[in-house]
Amino acid sequence: SASMHPSQDPELLAALYQGAATDQAKSADQPLPADCASKHADVRAAVLLAWRGQNSPLPPEAQKLKHDAAPQLRSLYCRVAAEGDATPEFNYAIEAVNDADLSVRFAAIELLGGMPRGSQEAAIAVEQLRLLLDERGDLLQSAAVNSLARLGAWHVVLDAARHKSWRVRQSVAEQFERSDAPRNIAAMQQLLTDENVAVQEAAVNALRERSLADSAPLLLYALENSSHIARVNAQTVLALKWPTARKVFQLKVEPERRLQMLEELSHEIVAEASDQANALEESLGKEMADVIDHTQQLAQSTASDVREEIAQRAQPELQQAIAVLLSPETPEVAKSAAAQVLEQHGTFLASNLEELVTQAKAELAEQSVSLSEQLLPEHFYLDVLPEHDQAFDALRKLALAQEPQAKQLALSQLIDLTTDQPLRAAAVDRLAQLIQLEHDPVLWRASMQVIGTQPTESARRMARLALANADAEVNRLACEYFARQGDAESARLLTEAIENPSSLVAIAAARGAGLCEELPDIPRLEQLLISPDRRLRVAAAASLARHNVQTGSDGLQ
Repeated sequence: SASMHPSQDPELLAALYQGAATDQAKSADQPLPADCASKHADVRAAVLLAWRGQNSPLPPEAQKLKHDAAPQLRSLYCRVAAEGDATPEFNYAIEAVNDADLSVRFAAIELLGGMPRGSQEAAIAVEQLRLLLDERGDLLQSAAVNSLARLGAWHVVLDAARHKSWRVRQSVAEQFERSDAPRNIAAMQQLLTDENVAVQEAAVNALRERSLADSAPLLLYALENSSHIARVNAQTVLALKWPTARKVFQLKVEPERRLQMLEELSHEIVAEASDQANALEESLGKEMADVIDHTQQLAQSTASDVREEIAQRAQPELQQAIAVLLSPETPEVAKSAAAQVLEQHGTFLASNLEELVTQAKAELAEQSVSLSEQLLPEHFYLDVLPEHDQAFDALRKLALAQEPQAKQLALSQLIDLTTDQPLRAAAVDRLAQLIQLEHDPVLWRASMQVIGTQPTESARRMARLALANADAEVNRLACEYFARQGDAESARLLTEAIENPSSLVAIAAARGAGLCEELPDIPRLEQLLISPDRRLRVAAAASLARHNVQTGSDGLQ
């Protein structure tokens, strides 16, 4: 009776058909109601919903709906089939991936992800989904990443962590929430420092359910290297997992006490990992214990980082030598002696240059001593530091190169070095010093890629210069940089960049302003709501809406 009223709620119809579906599972010769061929799509959908979650295959009458004229029926068929045994529908899933309707393609990708792991169908599905990562839009590619993770094809998922689309990289980060996700430290560090803030947030959120031993080193890494939003999330997650960290974040403790607390964290990580290793070795054997041993090593490396910072503080002679070189009032004889001291500690100097310079500058500031523009004598950058650090070796090539191609190769080497971790601040300082003399937009674009999300003053100085560059693409990359910083100065610079004559730059600036903590000039953004450029109107409305400005919400509507 209800099926004669097409306006009836399909969920209610599904409930009415549930008994018929159960009876059909018991008696194969009992015909399914003729509503599979109803002219009303809602009724046909209700029949499919009635079979959702059934262990038995869909009956022939319902299977005909896989080729229904209505896209929503073809999409629903894929999802209903995915909740049961997906293997019989493997050929249809391969076919539906090329359906003309986007929703059907989404559902077919989900259906492919339901193939049993280790089966021949799963192997073919992995290959089909891998091809999608190169051929389709990023929304479908993100869905493909999710299905690949369900199939256990982590090698393909990890490769997608370097995908050009931030949506795909975000989907990769979300997969690390799965219990079977690999403990790939390098991939997680890359996602935690991704150029897109949404990817960083997804990576931090994926660590919420991981153990303290597994997640704490990565959360500490995020606190030092991620954007403002990701740092806040990482701090929250770490505080929930570790009470001592909560005290560190709440109290203004002395640096020595902070180091002590971080040492305590390292010991707690090692202790927890040891307990887990003992328990797992008894219950699951040596294979899982090896995983915990790796976690222990990671925790101990965290403690090593803390000890390195303490060791750096025990090098007053290096700090004093740098202070001598930074002061233009120092006699040349004293500078020569200071240079010899630094050359004897080349490795430590390359690894800790930025901290030593900061301390030396602070000491000279207290004495009201003026500073020279060059941090170290030029021969340090050309002869000493390149011997101990690959980044300074690439910067040496950039400084000495005469041809544009040679300079591009040097910057490419720097970009490769930022794959696993960002450049140290001292290397960024040197890059900023060199690149400000260049006019080639190709070199500027590569340099903006090198600095990534670096929040150092030299990186910000580079980005400010990039905003004033004659090349629009360089301007746009600078807007993306400041959007990732999110502070008040970044918001001000982005708001000013809205006036850029290039529409792509103006859109990036308007979009980036919405990602900042505050909007310094709301009226200027509101003026964009009547722009003839639809993309600019959307970007402005979205940014205003993010900050709960009513005109932005009205504009989106």
